[in-house]
Amino acid sequence: MNPQARRAAEANRAAREQGQLAQDGLQPNGAQSQPNLGAGNSLSVNSLNPNPLTPAGISSSGGALAHPSVSQLDASATITIESSDKIITFTHLGARFRHYKLREYRSTMSDAEPLDMVRSEPGAALPLAVRVGAINDNFVEYQLSSITGAVADGVGKYKLEQNADAVLTFDGTLPDGQPIRKIIKIAPSSFLFSVELELPNTNQAPVWLEWATHLHNPDLDHRIDLEQFTLLLESDKLKHLLPQEIQSGQIASADKHSAIWIAFNDKYFAAVIVPTVRAENVLAGREGAMFLARGRGEPQRATFNLYVGPKDYKTLGQLGFQLERLIDLGWFSFLGYPLLWMIRFFYDLLHNYGLAIIALTLVIKGLFLPLNQASFRSMQAMQDLAPEMKALRERVKDPAQVNQEMMALYKRRGVNPMGGCLPVLVQLPVFLGLYNALMNSIEMRHAPFALWIQDLSAPEHLLLFGIPIPVMVIIMGASMFVQQYLTPTATLDPMQRKMMLMMPVVFTVMFIVFPMPAGLVLYWLVSNLISITQQVYMRGDRRASPLTATVIASIAIFSFGYVLTLV
Repeated sequence: MNPQARRAAEANRAAREQGQLAQDGLQPNGAQSQPNLGAGNSLSVNSLNPNPLTPAGISSSGGALAHPSVSQLDASATITIESSDKIITFTHLGARFRHYKLREYRSTMSDAEPLDMVRSEPGAALPLAVRVGAINDNFVEYQLSSITGAVADGVGKYKLEQNADAVLTFDGTLPDGQPIRKIIKIAPSSFLFSVELELPNTNQAPVWLEWATHLHNPDLDHRIDLEQFTLLLESDKLKHLLPQEIQSGQIASADKHSAIWIAFNDKYFAAVIVPTVRAENVLAGREGAMFLARGRGEPQRATFNLYVGPKDYKTLGQLGFQLERLIDLGWFSFLGYPLLWMIRFFYDLLHNYGLAIIALTLVIKGLFLPLNQASFRSMQAMQDLAPEMKALRERVKDPAQVNQEMMALYKRRGVNPMGGCLPVLVQLPVFLGLYNALMNSIEMRHAPFALWIQDLSAPEHLLLFGIPIPVMVIIMGASMFVQQYLTPTATLDPMQRKMMLMMPVVFTVMFIVFPMPAGLVLYWLVSNLISITQQVYMRGDRRASPLTATVIASIAIFSFGYVLTLV
């Protein structure tokens, strides 16, 4: 046993003598445990320990490291497993992930290195910690007993075989002297893997497996890209916990209903623990800026499934465990998911997500063409009634009588005063569903369109003399102004009309102050251009069908977008 592990064991024994360690051993820093969480606890954030947890890297017994230092990790042997979609590096110290890199993704578009799902700081926890009662494997120096399903590709490097899972077997000894075996199975073309733990565990304490994630600013509210715990309860409900809801030294549990899995995830990526035990089986905790998701297993032989990778709806749906529910498209998800499927369908044909968004927008505008036509006809009819309504207001001074006679006028002339609003209300759920689909689709992440728009998931801007100019947002605002100007509003007084014409300016400023992804701006811009073409065509000939104008505008807009992709 190395000196650090011996000191950690001594700290654990001292804590037990003082009655500070509970049977379940829910200690985020390895030196201080939390009390047992019974079945009466609901999913809440409660301070279950009257004493705050010690800072990361310091034990409560006087200075012993709670987690290995950088120098200790560097001194330990490593093994790297590579496949077509990931590069995983294990450290023998704790048999943890030192790196878990996704080949096809980058943190930012300018990064050359693949995105690393392991987010840790010096002296903080690494993923795949094991905790049994008051014991953890933070300082256990494991030995790689065997590896199958992979071929050597240098010293400490292996490549996964195409048709077989790689199986890594690590053996070590916990601080209390009991042996432990950690078996990790990795598929060559999947982000789902399993971890199996074997140990005598004579005290029959539950075994916990932990995923640790470090956040630089855990108390910030990232509204556009939420970082949160997500739990799928056995009641078939999702529960979310934001990092700022959990104070350092606190534990949140889901054991009242029991959870199927727990995930720490942001908008595009997730690390999910799926335990095989369904009672008191998941926990979320915080140790400073380190957030801990834990799954509970059987005392002597525990098995866990873990998914660590992108939140791709199709991929998650094929894996089972209802992991696709990690992609939350809100109240209108019943529309968002089909719209997301259509975006993928158009991308398979066009190989550009910007063009896919344009094609989807044209389809949506085509489907709602009868409603848009009815809305425009209704507004034109209201415009025709404007002189009579003005005369009525001048003749009758009683507001109640004015309303009564206006309704009689509408009835005589066959005009529905709500005809211009209802089609808009009907289309609102579709817009919200598409909004959530574009906001939460990993397909949009770092997906280029054309020219300076190289990331449809991020706000667009063109650098002119070093100044970022949101060109597409400005064009969108101008199109909104033109659309509003062309909308029949003869029933409005001059002040109301001015206020309506100010709305595009307000929306444009909002989009600049609170930047929206370029994909959403592109959708709105194309939708506005189609509506403008329809209005111009119908204003010229009230009896004309807007279908011709819609087809012409669609061909022109799509062709222009396609030419831009070639520039």
